[in-house]
Amino acid sequence: FLVANSTRIARWDAKLGFCQQSRSICSRTGSFFVNSLNDVVLGGGNIPCIDLAICRVYPKLFLERRGKVHGLSGQVILTEGEEHAHQIEIESARQKEAERLCEQLRDKCLKCIDAKAPDEWKRLFLKPDVAGSYEQLSSSERVKVDKWTEKRESLMNDLLQQELASKMEEDEALSRQSTPFVTVLVKSSTPECKKNALLTFWKPKENQESLLQEGKVVRFHNLAVKPSLHDGQIQLSANESTQMEPLPSIIGTKVGYRPRRFFKFVQAHIKSRKASNRYNAPTMDTAGIVLRHDQFSNFHRIYLVDESGLLLRVERDGPFREVRIPNEHSPPKHLGNAISIGLRDIKILPFDHVEGCAVAAFVQTSSIVSGRCRRLDELKKASTLRVLQRAAGLLHASLLGYEGSHIFTCIGHIHGFEVGDSDSINVAVDCGGENLLILEMPFILIQDCGLLLAKGQERVSRRYDLKSLKVLNTVLEARGMLLRFVVQRKENNIMEIKQLDRADPEVIANLFSLSHASISLPDPSRR
Repeated sequence: FLVANSTRIARWDAKLGFCQQSRSICSRTGSFFVNSLNDVVLGGGNIPCIDLAICRVYPKLFLERRGKVHGLSGQVILTEGEEHAHQIEIESARQKEAERLCEQLRDKCLKCIDAKAPDEWKRLFLKPDVAGSYEQLSSSERVKVDKWTEKRESLMNDLLQQELASKMEEDEALSRQSTPFVTVLVKSSTPECKKNALLTFWKPKENQESLLQEGKVVRFHNLAVKPSLHDGQIQLSANESTQMEPLPSIIGTKVGYRPRRFFKFVQAHIKSRKASNRYNAPTMDTAGIVLRHDQFSNFHRIYLVDESGLLLRVERDGPFREVRIPNEHSPPKHLGNAISIGLRDIKILPFDHVEGCAVAAFVQTSSIVSGRCRRLDELKKASTLRVLQRAAGLLHASLLGYEGSHIFTCIGHIHGFEVGDSDSINVAVDCGGENLLILEMPFILIQDCGLLLAKGQERVSRRYDLKSLKVLNTVLEARGMLLRFVVQRKENNIMEIKQLDRADPEVIANLFSLSHASISLPDPSRR
């Protein structure tokens, strides 16, 4: 049948029927040539031949398909580290299940094998004295018994393996298929075409992977085209049978290919402030020094800083297996202990005004560079211990807001409550200034304040009327609890509390002493 991407309009005077191939078609192994991605029709069949410049090569991933587990089945995409861990996990589970089934199936298999034994062997093993009865057998009977004894063990092993394989196949929880694939970002080899495409290579061979290098231009044959776009990009597909031919790399520079470079956090902050949502987020490469690693049940995030002192928070669904990052909250004692990493193809998310840091997502196409790298070497040389310790101290004390921003952080004690409208109350906070700071607190945060007191064994009512607020105020004054407020400036000079938490006086004291210290700590790595 005819498909759009492999069909061309003939000349008006062309003869019907088979025609002789032109020189250009013969040079391309008998395939029509598609000039650019502008000529590709979505869902219009395979592309017979096209030249594409490889702009980005993303890490190899694995599509895992598992059988039903607890009545559920599906597929999941794994990194190389996760693939290795899952393979070890499934092999261990299969080994344990095989040992359990062997014990159950051995007796059954023995009965099946012994039922086929010769009569001489059956009569012999029915007698109580097997050794004495064996001596009484004739030479021909001994030969039959000996042959069956040797054959019995091999038959037993073969039958046991067959039964074991059958049982293991029935257990869908132990069935697993893993397919490797590589995704690359490609552009047309013609400068006029500005479209990008995502090419997914399924089960690539080593010689095919060697051609997938950034900056190279490759001629592809028979690429499949999916009927829909992904993030506004054409989706192409290839496999191990796809033919590839390398072309001169100078073409890549003409179509807008730019080599990778690690941008500083200033660029990450600019992009993060411009980002409006998590969809169609821009990607970038950057590098920084790890300040903190937060681990949750199925969610991890790391905070990084560069020589400018700006912060970047990177979030990921799952652990950072590519590099060992300790779960520490204390500032680095010296630069020799600092862990610097490079991050490739992270997605920049909207800016976090509460923490005052840019935000990025570590996605499936992202990767980590932790070895020798020019940018990582520059980062450690340009960074100072004071910048790292100050950033780590602010992060630990949760005081990362910027002065002059519409969202800021303050530390102080609650001095009293005043009932305002139906949805909020006014709170007087002593932050150490000449006057008390009047903040508007939503009623939902009153419960958070009660929960903070509950950690100190006090009982606070969950019904907040004027009487209960007086009790809460008395308890707060008695305990002298130091609190951290995240405040947002609103219209008419109204300041509303967005977050409320307990402040750590020791951490704040350490940060104050660090900011006023005249002599920095020595760096043992430079002795």
